[in-house]
Amino acid sequence: MQFSILSEKGYTRLVNELFELEHIRYAVVLDDFGEKLLGGMKPGVKTSTPTDAEKRLEIQSILILRMAEQYEQFDGKLHYTCIKWDKLSALFFFLSSNRTLAVTVQPSAPPDFGEEVEKLVQRFRK
Repeated sequence: MQFSILSEKGYTRLVNELFELEHIRYAVVLDDFGEKLLGGMKPGVKTSTPTDAEKRLEIQSILILRMAEQYEQFDGKLHYTCIKWDKLSALFFFLSSNRTLAVTVQPSAPPDFGEEVEKLVQRFRK
């Protein structure tokens, strides 16, 4: 995979643009170890998850993306990974070789919402 490295300012713009989307609840940029660099809950939205569970998922999201990336040679380009629960969905995207984006989405989002988010993310990878 080829990625460009964005500045922190670029990541802040990405998170702010994500928060403009109706169905986004949460957006964070993570480093290689799942440490939150910036972002959080969308203003006015309350979390449904304890902080320790959120942290575990963020760390695991890096592992999930890295494992899925290994299938590119067989199945083509990795766009993002998704986990869907009754109350929300989580989407995970590579931003660069050492940065990941994690977002959570309201269950009312349309089925193709992941592709809409991916289009926005693509603008920040270039």
